[in-house]
Amino acid sequence: MTAGHDDTSVTLDAWHQLHSPRTRDLLLAVEAIETPGPSELGRLRREWPAPVVSAALELSRARRKARAKFEHASELWCDVPGVEQASSEQVAGWKAGRFREAGAESVLDLCCGIGGDTRSLAAVAAVHAIDLDPIRCWMAGLNAGCTTEVADAAEVGVVDRYLHVDPARRDERSGRRRWNPEDHRPPWSVLGGMLARARGAACKLGPGLPLPLDGAPDGTEYEVIQERGQLVQGVLWCGALAREPGRRRATLLPEAATVCGNPGRIVAPARPPVPGEYLVEAAPALERTELVAHLLGDRDDVGELAPGLGLLGSPSPLDPPWFTSWLVEEVLPMRERPLRRWLRDHDTGEVVVRTRGGAVPVDEWAKSLRGEGSTRRVLFALRLGDSLRAVVVQSTD
Repeated sequence: MTAGHDDTSVTLDAWHQLHSPRTRDLLLAVEAIETPGPSELGRLRREWPAPVVSAALELSRARRKARAKFEHASELWCDVPGVEQASSEQVAGWKAGRFREAGAESVLDLCCGIGGDTRSLAAVAAVHAIDLDPIRCWMAGLNAGCTTEVADAAEVGVVDRYLHVDPARRDERSGRRRWNPEDHRPPWSVLGGMLARARGAACKLGPGLPLPLDGAPDGTEYEVIQERGQLVQGVLWCGALAREPGRRRATLLPEAATVCGNPGRIVAPARPPVPGEYLVEAAPALERTELVAHLLGDRDDVGELAPGLGLLGSPSPLDPPWFTSWLVEEVLPMRERPLRRWLRDHDTGEVVVRTRGGAVPVDEWAKSLRGEGSTRRVLFALRLGDSLRAVVVQSTD
């Protein structure tokens, strides 16, 4: 994924030395200390070369961070930025399944980073991993047990090959993300042609890119993947890997729920929230792909609370995991005094305030409205038409 390693003080030679059995005691010492102070650092650097100590510290921090993404994080060779940019084991496995279904016998993994995706791809096909960064390339080889090459992805022959490509989307030194696809590496003007020449390709992108993406190959399927409630990546599936050419797909993990269709608008007109009915929130991946209407079909009793708000009103709960349904208890003006009175009269303790479009400062309101009762409630602060309303719902916890 990377265009260059961000810590020039830790060389590939230092990582090679750290990988040697001679430094096993160093790794054990660093893991035991976790956050070494000046005295511990001084002792470590008297026993081992300073660059090797730096590599050990980075590896220890990275492995701790990797626990949220990988089952066997303690076995990975990685650095912190590499872990942050890598696909999780769950997401990588989901994507690798499509290569297996397509019968891909070999895969080029371009801009491989530390090998988050490479590891899962290597379980279903012979993988050759490529990255501009020699350190990350070396890490991917160790993590995935595959062949690697330090090269510019834009210069690799891709005709009639299966590809997985993860263009660099951030500046390694500043850590800032590049949101313009033309600022990615390879740039989109080059990448689009590579995807079109491949036999089948998966291109990992940020889930927030505006759709449709100009210059994507004909017949591209666009998937947005949500993991544990968070949007984590978009994937362009091209050529032989596009199951539903020209359509969009929303996927939820770990539920392994997926839906594919064409974007559309909800049939029913906007409707205000009504006590006794339900405020419904669609899964972020469903919203991002504009497939809410696809799942609702021709239902005319489910409409948005306000045009473009992204929250629905329904007389009955909608099916999980695509929708979270909240029973509406009351709708009040978004004013502190009447809200506090209603919440007190209904035995309310903790209040979770949610909003859309930054309509109110949620933390301030949650603190102000917290009561002494035993019931936890959720309050949606929403701009409905010209007024700001508080929609009080029962907590789903």
